[in-house]
Amino acid sequence: MRDPVLICNDDGIQMIHHCVPGRAEDSVRRWVDFFLQDCAVELFSFCTARPDKTHHETTVAERDFSTLEHAPAQSQLHTKGILDELRDSGTDILRVIEDQVHSRGKRIVASIRMSDVHHQSEVYSFMTPKVMREHPEWRIRNPDGSLDVALDYAHEGVRRHRLSIIRELIESYDLDGLELDFMRSCRFFAPAEAERGIPLMNQFIAEVRDLLDQKARDTGRDRLLLLIRVPSAIEACHGLGLDPRTWVARGWPDALIPSDFMWLDYGTRVEEYAAICQNTNCGVYPCVNPFAAEWVNHRDVNDYAPKPVNFNRRVFFSDEQIRGLVRNYRTWGANGFYTFNFCCETIDNPDFVKRVHAVIGEEPEKTRSRPASYLFLPIWRAVRSPSGMDQTGRTLRFGGADLGQRQVFHFRMADRSEEKALIGRMRFRIYNLHDDDSVRIDLNGETVPDSALLERRKTNIHVAADRRYPGMHIPPHIAFEYDLARCPPMKGDNELGVTLLGRNPIIDSDCMLEALEIDVGWIGHPQTVGYLVQKD
Repeated sequence: MRDPVLICNDDGIQMIHHCVPGRAEDSVRRWVDFFLQDCAVELFSFCTARPDKTHHETTVAERDFSTLEHAPAQSQLHTKGILDELRDSGTDILRVIEDQVHSRGKRIVASIRMSDVHHQSEVYSFMTPKVMREHPEWRIRNPDGSLDVALDYAHEGVRRHRLSIIRELIESYDLDGLELDFMRSCRFFAPAEAERGIPLMNQFIAEVRDLLDQKARDTGRDRLLLLIRVPSAIEACHGLGLDPRTWVARGWPDALIPSDFMWLDYGTRVEEYAAICQNTNCGVYPCVNPFAAEWVNHRDVNDYAPKPVNFNRRVFFSDEQIRGLVRNYRTWGANGFYTFNFCCETIDNPDFVKRVHAVIGEEPEKTRSRPASYLFLPIWRAVRSPSGMDQTGRTLRFGGADLGQRQVFHFRMADRSEEKALIGRMRFRIYNLHDDDSVRIDLNGETVPDSALLERRKTNIHVAADRRYPGMHIPPHIAFEYDLARCPPMKGDNELGVTLLGRNPIIDSDCMLEALEIDVGWIGHPQTVGYLVQKD
């Protein structure tokens, strides 16, 4: 599959929550139609197995709340009522979705989360699957000897159990294929044993491919699809026990979906997957997420110190920001696109969901010719993401002890300017920088000239410095705005260099830079909060 398809994954939870009791089937059909009709989704991926608990009726796993003695909240009782209503009418939620998608002439795959650890939280402990309670010896053992809440694929029993769930889906439903989601929750083997588990996981995927091929032969259908959701770069795969190079070489998957665990990421290494898929029938469909960056408790940031900003759910990406992401993905080899977790915004922000899908669906020429923005955020405030991706270059911290030492913020941008200057703006904020402090800014090692600096704007207390995101308070900072046309060339994979040259010795805390925004083809949204600081 290499056609420019728009794929959407729906986890079913919001779909069920929005269902009206007594009208469950109609509610499900209307929800699915929103994505198929209003968002022009061509392939609907329904997450029906997580993997041991399911939305659909099953004889080998556990259907959600098929029994319920105690409900932590009313929501679980509602979910049980909706799924029971569908069961009692002779169907289930997957059959209804399957029928609705096919009635619109489109395709559906059942998505299986290859590991899910929501039940590690006390709030969600009720979601602990029966198989884990019955087989605690199958749990991953952590380096400190403690037991994880994820099951270990090194145990044959785990592989057989989960393969039986997949076999039931393939044999019992009229699906167009399956999706194996390895980004939920990125725990498949004991950390020290993951690479030794690669042959076991390869064999597992080979068996899934065989089951799909057997169903196609039995029903006289064309090849059934196998989509696989993978980390945002190949470098993270072996550390999880995953081997996409072998999968593609053996012809098992039809699509690879590089993705961060949770957040929108302009830096997804699409080209690495495009390279291993070259001259094959497997396409690359990078993931678009609606969420901006890791959640931060607002109480932890509301002081004078340079603390992280609470970006999550505060940023509803603009058309220009989505267009920048699409440019990046296409430039580095995407065949199409895959949207994830937009179901979480559908109940209360349907216009945002429609708008994002409309931008993704623009003709390539329109995407190239219209204004675009690139918003680079910290994503994970840790050394590594859950999939193992290095995060150290996404947030810069520096102070008086770092005078003269160049700090590097890495960013990837499809728009290049080696031959022709870009029209637009570059903006970033340095938290806790004082008026008397001095910095040198460079792009790819070339100093940005003073003539490119349009303004520096200062605030001395937490403020909503960007009016596009009400309630997102930024720590005290100096905001820098540059004219792109006067900046050194952009080269695709870029470095923003920041060198602290002078620091008021009275200040004993560090500076911080965690976000960069670049607007191309327009001037974007200048910061208006704060007072102007004289240029150096």
